[in-house]
Amino acid sequence: MKTSRAILYLTSLLLAPAALLSAAQGNPARPNVLFIAVDDLRPEISCYGNPVVKTPNIDRIAARGTTSCHVYWDLYDPDKIPLPATDHLPDGAPVFAGHNNGELHSYANVPAGNPIPAAFARTLRHGYYTCVSYTDAQVGRLLGALEKEGLADNTVIVFWGDHGWQLGDHGLWHKHTNFELATRAPLLISLPGQKAAGQRCDAVVEFVDIYPTLAMANQADPEAAKARFTRWDTDKDGFLSRDEFIFEGGKAKETPNREPNK
Repeated sequence: MKTSRAILYLTSLLLAPAALLSAAQGNPARPNVLFIAVDDLRPEISCYGNPVVKTPNIDRIAARGTTSCHVYWDLYDPDKIPLPATDHLPDGAPVFAGHNNGELHSYANVPAGNPIPAAFARTLRHGYYTCVSYTDAQVGRLLGALEKEGLADNTVIVFWGDHGWQLGDHGLWHKHTNFELATRAPLLISLPGQKAAGQRCDAVVEFVDIYPTLAMANQADPEAAKARFTRWDTDKDGFLSRDEFIFEGGKAKETPNREPNK
């Protein structure tokens, strides 16, 4: 079956790069889409400013680098893995703002009580960092396959996590709160020919912005009769900017409140 573009999903860390080969028959006039979703990933990534976590391949999406990474538990020195700044709720915070780490305590060999002892907390964070780097290695396989098949210059890459994750911050583990560390997730978008490659944008976005942005990149209108969405673009000086649109009757109308990234 012929397709005008390929939409690829990374739903498992074991997805083989061979899955990319079907994209070779896509219409080169419209970009392919490599859509990489990672469960439970908060922005513990080098390109988000973490100096400890090693994610060279994810960084390639942001900066188009060329390095790769082979991951083992010994990639990290436990003594250099930082502990949370605080292991208790902020002063004055209501009890319902947190939880009793019920999910974590449901697993075997987890020490009873809260907060979690510092040595065990460091082991848990060690495991999380290793998982992030392992994910990064699989991303590297995908990017390598794109380059090998000659598809890298005509593929939109979207990398995102579905929510944040608490690693002992405020004494909390996993998610289930409204603290930023439990809700904020990474979002990287690389467009073919993007002039502002490697730049950061601090404007607020939501995951509902992803689909219409991809639709615009593929020169297609969303199927919804009416939808509000955000499109990322570069201005004449090469800086990222954020335009808001409303789709009505299959046509996009720009709203007057344009919000550039300053």
